[in-house]
Amino acid sequence: MPKLTTHFEQVPLHAVLQLANFDDHNLPYPEWRVPLHQAQLETEPQKIQEKVFQAEAAIFTRLQELAFSSDEHEESRAISNAANELLRIKTDKLKWPLP
Repeated sequence: MPKLTTHFEQVPLHAVLQLANFDDHNLPYPEWRVPLHQAQLETEPQKIQEKVFQAEAAIFTRLQELAFSSDEHEESRAISNAANELLRIKTDKLKWPLP
């Protein structure tokens, strides 16, 4: 059976997102989700690292804000998942060693 392939890798990501009418600012918790999403989509290692650091800074800032709130359990769980995703990006895409 022949291997099926596509040519999507030749289409710039911004064009795909524009065609899909995707706006990551509509994500829940955009303060930290937008840089996380950008890190997930980035393909150039130097830019991935920059986006990861931006996401980590935004998450850190938001965690400081949440320290004074007792009703944001859902967002805290989402942040925990985001931290795991950032670790995956670091180890898989950037080839950082596991902590």
